[in-house]
Amino acid sequence: MRKRARLLIASLLLLATESAAFAQTPILAMDQAEGFPGDVVTLRLVLTTGGVPVIAAESAFTYDTDQLTFVSASVTGSALTAGKMVDATVNGGVLEKLAVYDAGTNWSTPIADGDLPLMRFRIAPTATPGSLLTILTHDCSTTVAPATTRPATCGTGLVFVQVAGNSPVISLGNASGAAGTSVTLALGLATNGTLPIATETTIVYDASKLTYVSAVVGSAASAAGKSVDPSVAGGVLQKIAVYATGGSWDTPIGNGELALITFQIGAAVTPGSTLLVSIVGCKYTVAPAATTEVACGSNGSISVSGAATRTLTVQSSNPGSGVVITVSPTDENGLGNGTTPFTRIYDDGTQATLTAPASAGGNAFLKWQKDGVDQAGNPVVVAMGANTTLTAVYQPVAASSVISLGNGSGAAGTNVTLALGLATNGTLPIATETTIAYDTSKLTYVSAVVGSAAAAAGKSVDPSVAGGVLQKVALYATGGSWDTAIGDGTLALITFQIGAAVTPGSTLSVSIAGCKYTVAPATTVAVACGSNGTIGVSGSATCPDADGDNYAACSSMCNPAPGKQCGDCNDGNAAVHPNTTEVCNGIDDNCDTVIDNGQAALCDDGNVCTTDVCGGAAGCNHIMNGLSCNDGNACTADVCDPVIGCMTSITNLDTGGFSADRVDGRDLVVLADAYNSCPNEPRYDVAANLDQVRTLPGACIGATDFHLFMISFGRSCS
Repeated sequence: MRKRARLLIASLLLLATESAAFAQTPILAMDQAEGFPGDVVTLRLVLTTGGVPVIAAESAFTYDTDQLTFVSASVTGSALTAGKMVDATVNGGVLEKLAVYDAGTNWSTPIADGDLPLMRFRIAPTATPGSLLTILTHDCSTTVAPATTRPATCGTGLVFVQVAGNSPVISLGNASGAAGTSVTLALGLATNGTLPIATETTIVYDASKLTYVSAVVGSAASAAGKSVDPSVAGGVLQKIAVYATGGSWDTPIGNGELALITFQIGAAVTPGSTLLVSIVGCKYTVAPAATTEVACGSNGSISVSGAATRTLTVQSSNPGSGVVITVSPTDENGLGNGTTPFTRIYDDGTQATLTAPASAGGNAFLKWQKDGVDQAGNPVVVAMGANTTLTAVYQPVAASSVISLGNGSGAAGTNVTLALGLATNGTLPIATETTIAYDTSKLTYVSAVVGSAAAAAGKSVDPSVAGGVLQKVALYATGGSWDTAIGDGTLALITFQIGAAVTPGSTLSVSIAGCKYTVAPATTVAVACGSNGTIGVSGSATCPDADGDNYAACSSMCNPAPGKQCGDCNDGNAAVHPNTTEVCNGIDDNCDTVIDNGQAALCDDGNVCTTDVCGGAAGCNHIMNGLSCNDGNACTADVCDPVIGCMTSITNLDTGGFSADRVDGRDLVVLADAYNSCPNEPRYDVAANLDQVRTLPGACIGATDFHLFMISFGRSCS
């Protein structure tokens, strides 16, 4: 098992070394993790693009399913920044394949170097402490623009099963430095009372980003007379051994530094990133030369100081300069808004928002372009994952000509016609085009016919309809009158049907946008869009009575149906409406704007023994108030029942002889004879049931009856 782990680690290091030589081949590499049996550990799938514009990635996985159980995968890091998602193919609980992509608006956004998903596995409770589990990646591929799939170099993930107990722990410290500089990490030992005479640790890191420089003995190992022995292959550090071959070979090493390991950070490594240096396969030797696995503690990490910057170039077209663009946030130099052309410098991944004015240099804003590709909307938002050029594109506008849409009205279920009109203001077009937008759930397109002004110029109307929805209306002629100018007046008559379910009294909007006209010699320019059209739906709406209680929820826009009244303050509850009886329930039952008006009076149970309280949504609460039910007779037991009220029971149970007018021992004998008896038993005496409870177990003669009897005991009844 240990031999196989060494071979796997060596293969991973060799792979990382070879990958660095092929800068144009993307790499999908996994990192390492460690945990105790039963723990859930997290590993990253890390992308190194090599300068290739990767827009999606995929990898298959093979691992020992008896030792590792797949838990979940989630997108993170650079994939999350690029708007991607993760799609894990899981069969019978086994992770077979994992893809990172986006099928929506971010599908073409490239992914920067860094983490793609986080994958979580559970180490089997039966896993052998000190063992090394592998997760092999294979069939790795990436999709690069323009939607070309190409193979990628695969890496291998490692999971070290930690050893519990008081054994020594070997850990690797952290460091930070700028790209191109050298940093030193300390390999440390916590003995936990077990003193080794030698140690061995396998080192794993990304050789495309870190270059091994040197390893020297640390203070704790030096104090024990040890030396450091680094194993290096092809310039890649693979293992660190600390031991002595001379007289101090059996001197134990105490707590502290085993070795100081120096790496050089690659000059091209992204500032702000973190590089992982993992330790696995930790071992120690104790006398008599017994080598065993030891827990590997924390891995080392190297924080690359500084932040990657991206340049945003902002340009304009028609005009090519002089356009004031609003920019947020400010860049690294505190610069925000600017006049084209200009540049701004941002940290990698920053989202910048740019807004262009509606007009510039007498021309109208048309669109934004990002690196030559049209973008929707203004403002435009760009994620600075790479150097980017944004261009605000303008087109000529003839502000003198205006295309407008008229108004109409009609009842629900009927047709209404709107006039598309032109005011030339002296600029005569030979063709026009207008985009139409409306609520298709309330209006249905019926037809469009040529208007009087367009017909006089020999034009035809050309409506663009998709799925029954009118999208655009164009006026032009393909024959001899193609260059005849259109004068002021109606371009087209557009007919819609108002939906039968549309609320009477409502107003529907039909908007126009993207107005254009063509003038000789066949030049198309933007023209101002005038007023939108409106359709007033005639009639009066009926106020709803959703709960059917004959009270409607009325407003100024509707009237109640015949036989119904206004004023319902909760049209979802038939028990709530004006003129109903208010009850204690925490709501306004009779819609008089007062909740539970009446309060305690709503809860009066007529029982003198209780105080009645309205508890809102909790309802009525009847609290025993301790009022006396004393009837003035010393030979009775007086009880205040929360349901019945005052009750009286005679305690003079034996009225014979000298006991006739007093409560004495003879009465106590009667009670004692019946004590602990229940109805239908021979000893039961209903007269002894002083608390008058009629249901079991309270109907049995017991302590309560005895207590009531003793209140009268020894008293004279006269």
